[in-house]
Amino acid sequence: MPPAPESTSADCERSVSYHTVPLPVWAALPGEDSRDSLTRTALCPPALLALEASSRCAWHPQITVMPGHQGIKPLECTIYTLTCTLDRVMQVVRCPSCPARGRRSCGPDLGTLGLFNYNNHSVFTHELLDEYTSAYTLAETPFSAWTQGVVRRYMIHGSSRPFVSVEVFRNVWFSYVHLQAWTSPKACPVCGPSPAATIWDGITLAYNKKHLLASLQPPTQIHPDAPQRPDRMSEKMSILGPCITRALQNLTNEWYSECYVVTGKSKMRWGPLAGSHA
Repeated sequence: MPPAPESTSADCERSVSYHTVPLPVWAALPGEDSRDSLTRTALCPPALLALEASSRCAWHPQITVMPGHQGIKPLECTIYTLTCTLDRVMQVVRCPSCPARGRRSCGPDLGTLGLFNYNNHSVFTHELLDEYTSAYTLAETPFSAWTQGVVRRYMIHGSSRPFVSVEVFRNVWFSYVHLQAWTSPKACPVCGPSPAATIWDGITLAYNKKHLLASLQPPTQIHPDAPQRPDRMSEKMSILGPCITRALQNLTNEWYSECYVVTGKSKMRWGPLAGSHA
């Protein structure tokens, strides 16, 4: 797997969802917690996303509330899937530790529904976020290109809302993979972390030992039998045409000759490129 893009720790912590997310089946090694199939409820989430046990706030993860808490309010939210957005209602409770002007709330985790609750307003399916992980590990797809592909997909399916920006999706994805159970060092179960033999594709950097013959030379080595060509400026490289260039050369040669006959001095000393001193 290629190294993940860089992000800050703040991007990885500020999400309402906080329970560990199983790995997709294609990314898990034997013995790791993986998800064999997509959660069916993620394909058609319920109309009401109710509070769960130990629902929390993204900015104060140590504060949790229970479903029976007083002051439960409905909040409209948007679920982003692979093809379109879905409008749902979520149960939230005002966070007791956040300032009143912030209007931040404690919401459900939604991990059992195959959903990732980012900030109670924007919810993303695990299928969507795992799709980018799959694309990145296969072809190192940048965030901008993949996000633009989802934007076009939303247009094709007639989504009621557009997809999020690149900056938002980047923060969401880092927050999501931070919760995934990447506990294994991803070493080969047979060879371990330090295999006895490795295969390197280094043909562009070196040659195989069997090709190391006496006649082998670096590509910059000049062969003694190579044809000799004197340096000559191509006429196509000149700004002036060949006729004008030849006429200027004739005038310059005549001027050199006249200066030499009159003064008897060296032509190079009186030439226009050598200066006008005696």
